[in-house]
Amino acid sequence: MKRKKYQGFILIEILVSLLVFSVGVLFLVQTISSIVQSNQHIRDNYSAMLLINNLLNRLYAKEIILPQGVKTIQGKDFNWDINYQITLEGLKQIFFKVRWQSKAIEYSAVMEHQIIYLK
Repeated sequence: MKRKKYQGFILIEILVSLLVFSVGVLFLVQTISSIVQSNQHIRDNYSAMLLINNLLNRLYAKEIILPQGVKTIQGKDFNWDINYQITLEGLKQIFFKVRWQSKAIEYSAVMEHQIIYLK
């Protein structure tokens, strides 16, 4: 009567397959975490640009806007600064800067715009 040489998986094969599976799961978790952080950063940048666009539209509507302020969007404070510079007669250059913090890192978005105004 002959004995079969291999009757199942040996312990080393099981350990190697568990190691390969663990590395794959770890890589997948790290990738998902990176995607979530990137999505948060993109959403913050988009909110800052919407705030700048809103301020610019309010200027076009001839509303009085404070040169500095804070707007809370989705539970996060966005601080804005508006600086004016008259370059030529009837031409005003406007600099918008929006700052916010995320995980103890300060980010900012800046936009420069020129507008014609009449006295």
